Amino acid sequence: MAARFRELGLEFNWRSARVCSTFDAHRLAALAAKHGRADEVDEGLRRAHFSEGQVISDPAVLRKIGVNAGLPFDAVDRTLAGDDFSDEVRRDVETARGLGVRGVPFFVFDGRLAVSGAQPVEVFVQALEQASEASAEPTTDAG
Repeated sequence: MAARFRELGLEFNWRSARVCSTFDAHRLAALAAKHGRADEVDEGLRRAHFSEGQVISDPAVLRKIGVNAGLPFDAVDRTLAGDDFSDEVRRDVETARGLGVRGVPFFVFDGRLAVSGAQPVEVFVQALEQASEASAEPTTDAG
């Protein structure tokens, strides 16, 4: 993990990572996706949690990550103060449970192909190729 983090320009300091709820961090990530800033928020969350030992359930930490990622302050504040994206995050959690997810990271492609854990890029390329091939296969309508 430390080597993979270094490849991304991050330090993996697992000793400083603090266990906390990530529910609001996922809600912030959903807001970021809506604004085209998902990668920036994802990197901010990883850096805060794994490199800096910040508590990513703290609204002040999440607010800073969101704003630094380029999200509008009012949208971040409204999301963290309310329940925006809560239903979406709960659905994602239920979907993950249904797929047997027990840890993170865990990636699902095309709703049915999964990659568990931090894997080399080649594994993700193969999963994407398989998902693409399966999507291109003709389906039969039995009805």
